[in-house]
Amino acid sequence: MVTTLTRSRVSSNGSKGEVLGIEPAKRRQRSVPLALVAGACMLVSIVAFVGLQLASTDRKPMLAVARPVEAGAMITDDDLAVAQVGDDPSLTPIPLSAKGSVVGRTAAIDLRPGTLLVPSALGDTSPVAADEALVGVEVPAASAPVGALRPGQTVQLVDAPKTGDTTVKSAGVIAQGRIERVATSGNANASTTQLAVVVPADKGPGVAAASAAQRIAVVVVP
Repeated sequence: MVTTLTRSRVSSNGSKGEVLGIEPAKRRQRSVPLALVAGACMLVSIVAFVGLQLASTDRKPMLAVARPVEAGAMITDDDLAVAQVGDDPSLTPIPLSAKGSVVGRTAAIDLRPGTLLVPSALGDTSPVAADEALVGVEVPAASAPVGALRPGQTVQLVDAPKTGDTTVKSAGVIAQGRIERVATSGNANASTTQLAVVVPADKGPGVAAASAAQRIAVVVVP
């Protein structure tokens, strides 16, 4: 309905003129299609947000490999990382809660960084028996067979004095053990090999002392 407002126009001589009709501006109509599109967009955003929240809550902390571990080597705490993994029937990763039962076991296969740790990748439990000791040994490049040291090998650890060292009269085997871990460091000019070797418990201190003095040489035996 249109309301007409009347106003009399008075002429200069005082007489009334004609009646003027003033029609107010029409009320702006809201666009129905635009409102429907906006509502649909809002609904899609809400559904997407809820979906992301549900997906994130389905993820669980699982064990992953943080650094390379060769087959036969003992798995340490530093070898492990945590990955958030969603439920997937095709995956069988080991949960973070089982970390205590993983550390100390050996790797059944070569483990590569960034991969999930699965039960089939685990070997035996701790390689160190009650009458054994696990000793770290650093060997100069010239005191070990080039590229021949592998986890699981049996080796003789020889106390080989340096030239001018009078603390040791002659070279001799101080222990026979089993390699559990092999790593290398340095460059082409000066490199060393780090070994984790299982030796008899009573030989452990002597091996550690000779290694600290950089007197250890390694002989691979059958």
